[in-house]
Order: sequence, then structure tokens, then C-alpha cells
Amino acid sequence: KYPYFDGKDKGLQFSKLKSFKSRNIQSFLYHDILNNLTSLEHLSIACHDLNMASLNILMKFITFNTKLKVFEISGCIFRQLFHFDLAEKSSFKLEKLIIDDHTFTDDVYHSKVYNNVAKLIRKQGDSLKEVSIDDYMGHEVLQAVFEAPRLKKFSIRSEMLNLDWDGFELLKNVSISHLSIPTNDIRFVKKIFKLLPNLQQLFCSYADQEILKFLSENAKNLRSLSIEFLNIEDFSKHQI
Repeated sequence: KYPYFDGKDKGLQFSKLKSFKSRNIQSFLYHDILNNLTSLEHLSIACHDLNMASLNILMKFITFNTKLKVFEISGCIFRQLFHFDLAEKSSFKLEKLIIDDHTFTDDVYHSKVYNNVAKLIRKQGDSLKEVSIDDYMGHEVLQAVFEAPRLKKFSIRSEMLNLDWDGFELLKNVSISHLSIPTNDIRFVKKIFKLLPNLQQLFCSYADQEILKFLSENAKNLRSLSIEFLNIEDFSKHQI
């Protein structure tokens, strides 16, 4: 409506809106839209950068919204937002949390960001049913995920898989039944099945003969298997 928000407009009225999704939204629209979303249950936003005024509006929305169930966030806005302790400020009960970080930087600033993600997951543990994260968010975030008592679906993105999974041996989660992983590392597959013994549905971006053989012998509860890329170089004609 206007190239810039001047503080005089009452904004766009969406009092009954349940779901709002946007990618690279103009910052001034946060004033118009988020100030009037009183019934929102699903918020999906992606943005490279927010000015401080828009970031404050978003924080205000998170602080006072009590109905939000699904929160998806990606881009640099993720790091801007999670620089704050959202667990302390939030009053909603999430069922689904999706975070797409895009870029990994190992420094003090990002450690604080990821620790705040872990805090939010722990606070939402009694209601969370689905979580999707990047694997390099660190041990604190992954530990919080494995401790979530009602989690059903868990997705790990990125090909780095650079964690030492030996430290997770005691974090067995029997409630997680759906898993999505990007891996070509049989050691990781073996460890993840020790932690998630009741998997019923698995999406694997890569698998070879060794991984398939392990799954056939150990994934006793598996009902659905999806493989994006299957390496059949080591298979005999009979096996194919």
C-alpha cells in the first residue's frame, strides 16, 4: 500500500487468518500484518534481513501469540530472531518446528543462537510432534530433540554430519517413528537406529548395499522406506 510504514495506518485486517506464509517479505509489511494476526496457528517466514523495527514487531508477535502451533523459519532472519531467548518470551505450544539455517558459522554469536534453539525445543517438548533442523546446530539442539517425549517426526538436513554421535548413546527415543536423513555413512545409520528403535518410516537421501543390508536385518518395525539415490554398483544382477 505504501513504500514505507508511517505509523498512521491501522494495517491489514486478518483477524481470522490461520496460516501465513511468506518468502522475502518487505520489512514494512510486518507492521501491517503481524500487528493484526490474532488467530494465527501457522507462521512460515523466510527473509535475508529485517530492520530493527520489523524485528521488534516479530518479537512482539511471538511474545503475545498463544495459538501458534507451526513455526517455520529460514534465512538470515533465523539468526536475528534466535539471538534472543524465545523460550523465555514465548507462550504458545508448538506442534511443529522447522528451521533452515542455510549457513554455518562456528563462533560465539552462533553458539548463543543454537543454545536458544535448544531452550525453545525443551520448553515446547510436551507439545512438539515434528522437528526439522540442520545437523550442525550442535549437541545441545540434538540432545533437546532426543529428549522431546512426544516427538514423532524428525528431519536432519545438510550433508555435513560432522557430529560425534558416540555421546548420544543414552538418548534413546522410542516415540520417534518417522526419520529423514541425508547420509552415506553406515556408522551414522547404525547409531541412529540404536537411538530410534521404533522407526516405522525412513527417508534416506543416499543408500548403498551396506546400508540396505543393515536396514533389512535391523529395521524390524520399518513400514515405509524412501531412498532418493540408490548406489547399485556393488549389487549383483540377482540382488538388483
